[in-house]
Amino acid sequence: MKEKTLGLIGRNHSPEDVRHAMRLAEKSGVPIVNCDLIAGLPEETSEDFSATLSEILTFEPENIT
Repeated sequence: MKEKTLGLIGRNHSPEDVRHAMRLAEKSGVPIVNCDLIAGLPEETSEDFSATLSEILTFEPENIT
């Protein structure tokens, strides 16, 4: 959920794209949503990871791996 990190690892989406996808999945009634998080990404701190996890938890996904 950090724009700079996404660029560093070559991801073509933004944190806002993730937020939009999560809202869309909920609105569409997708029964099971899984969120994959990666620890230890380039230039990320434990605080960055914690902030990402905290935000993902607000969406109440069924699975976080």
